[in-house]
Amino acid sequence: MLKLSPASSQRHVLRVALATTTVGWLLSVALSPSVWAVVVASPNTTATLSAPAGIPGWSNMGYLDSASAVYLGNRWVITAGHVAQDVTNPGAITFTDGRVFQPVLGSFTSLVDPSSTGLTGTPDLVMFQISADPGLPSLDIASKLPKNGTTLTMMGAGLDRAPNLIGWQVSNVNGVETWKQAPLPVDNVRGFSLLDTSHMRWGQSQIIGTTTYNTSNFSTPVFVTRFSTGGGPFQAEAVRGDSGGGVFQTVSGHSTLAGIMEAQTFPITGQPSNAVVFGQTSYVTDLSVFRDQILNIRNAATPLDQNQVNHFDVNGSGMVSAADFLALLTEVASLPNGSMKVTGSFGPHGPFYDVNGDGVIDSQDEDAVSFYLTQIGLSPFIAPPSLAPAAFASQVPEPASVVLACGGLLALLVARYRAIARRKRALQA
Repeated sequence: MLKLSPASSQRHVLRVALATTTVGWLLSVALSPSVWAVVVASPNTTATLSAPAGIPGWSNMGYLDSASAVYLGNRWVITAGHVAQDVTNPGAITFTDGRVFQPVLGSFTSLVDPSSTGLTGTPDLVMFQISADPGLPSLDIASKLPKNGTTLTMMGAGLDRAPNLIGWQVSNVNGVETWKQAPLPVDNVRGFSLLDTSHMRWGQSQIIGTTTYNTSNFSTPVFVTRFSTGGGPFQAEAVRGDSGGGVFQTVSGHSTLAGIMEAQTFPITGQPSNAVVFGQTSYVTDLSVFRDQILNIRNAATPLDQNQVNHFDVNGSGMVSAADFLALLTEVASLPNGSMKVTGSFGPHGPFYDVNGDGVIDSQDEDAVSFYLTQIGLSPFIAPPSLAPAAFASQVPEPASVVLACGGLLALLVARYRAIARRKRALQA
């Protein structure tokens, strides 16, 4: 069964009203804002540790930061946004065959909620590139939401479950739900204890409806599956570690990636944190809503003038420092009107001026490098503050030995340098 839980060690749980748009039920649940693994009810727990017969996608699954991710093709990976939050140190992805690939720094792209959803927030979805082609197949993205009752295959790297089914007596005493483990004949809630180990695993569950999953950071359209005793031999629930894992739909022998595992619900207050029980539901991001965005990003041609290992390494030195920002600042200042469309590549050794990959070299590329350097605690400039921008723009020792204060000073220096460049172009005109 699949298990979902927070991406951090802290377990944030909130009360929400879960209202589906296609199912006439309303259920008050406690919701864990992220997921970590797939728990399967079948006693044959080893059967789900290898690729499921007739369903592609297993080789495209990966472990990422104690959670999961899915390889889409063309070096692009997709996962839940709460899994890959630190873009300055995202970590490597390890595929099911054991191979490890590093992310391309600067390639992280957050998706947006389409206007058709009526949502104005940011969905819990992010895509990023890896530095080399793993030779895995590209996945097709579902174009429609699966119908209610459809059996879906869930794949994630969540926590393992203990081998034996166990029961609890759950009672309400003065408005407080009390859980006490009890023998199966006298229990009223059943499930499994969770272990500290985790493996990539698959399982199956049925869609029962849709809703919107809202947190302080994300607003995400999701569909819902339920962990039930009558759902088939490999009935599954998402658990801690499954966040970012893939959910696949197969119709007439053709499989598509229908969703990304997002969260799990806790229908009874006070459920032990190390347990998964029948009746829980999993939230899965509906990828059909984002299909066009995903394909546009994945299928786009590689930018001609961009470092494909580290977008911020402008000069191709293998590291990022103030030298990269100053090289870019000088280049943009020399361009007519301060911008230029990219028409060719500088080759494997740079310089790689089109940092954001939009096909244009301009001040937006400067801003991207500047923002990244301040994120990692460096200043874009290396020189005594007394030097004017024009005087130190060509000084690009690497690594930086003198770091200027950021904030207002940085903004002032950039503004002065750009003003000098504009006056120079005006005189030349």
